[in-house]
Amino acid sequence: MDAEHIDVYALFARRACAVQPLKFRWQQRVYTVREVTYHWETTVGATRFLHFAAADDAHLFELVLNTKALTWELHNVE
Repeated sequence: MDAEHIDVYALFARRACAVQPLKFRWQQRVYTVREVTYHWETTVGATRFLHFAAADDAHLFELVLNTKALTWELHNVE
């Protein structure tokens, strides 16, 4: 799957320096994140990317936040 830009509703917790995706819109549909099963980060040059394995009731999605541009992409669906 090619990465696709998506809109994400996320909670940014200042005290914990954490991001938690709550919902996202993909292909004209809104998905509710029931659980983040794993998260990790990668760096390309000076840009840090936060990856989230996010599950709804039927799928597992890889959501990626570009912390420099503050944009989200969907990288994988299982």
